[in-house]
Amino acid sequence: MSQLIVTSYWMARERLDELRPRFVLSLMDPTSKFSLPLVETVKAHETVWVHDISTDEIELEKPYIIPSPEHVRAIVDLAHRWGSSGPVLIHCMAGVSRSAAAALIYLAALNPSKIDQAASWLRSTGPWLSPNPLMVRLGDEVLGLEGRLIDAHRRMGEAPMKGVMEPVVVPLRM
Repeated sequence: MSQLIVTSYWMARERLDELRPRFVLSLMDPTSKFSLPLVETVKAHETVWVHDISTDEIELEKPYIIPSPEHVRAIVDLAHRWGSSGPVLIHCMAGVSRSAAAALIYLAALNPSKIDQAASWLRSTGPWLSPNPLMVRLGDEVLGLEGRLIDAHRRMGEAPMKGVMEPVVVPLRM
């Protein structure tokens, strides 16, 4: 069974060879200079350049990039292109907010009738995950889920733990 792996940049960098993903999605600040080691198992690596900003109700000057529908469409497009044909690793810098939101969106795109189950898996395996609420709202809109993704996110509740312990691993198909 193919898996979705959610982690931080640092853990992805240190353990990429061990985690053996086929696909990697990086969500990074546009000004960050990051690199991951070349690993034979990785067939595709995409980056979404976006800051971890959780509201679109503020005005920010460049270089800040607020999550937008285009960023979320990129995640959904990757979910449709990559599907569950191999392990997918999603990371941001801390492995808590952007990557968790992208994972929830990716799982919702693959499993639209099992959004609550996807959110429950993420919460139980990653009690420190705190999905970016703006990205979740945009994901709900882009996927046409009529509030179901927002509700599932709300039911996840506040993260009961802080700090990334290990990569979070959940099945891609629920």
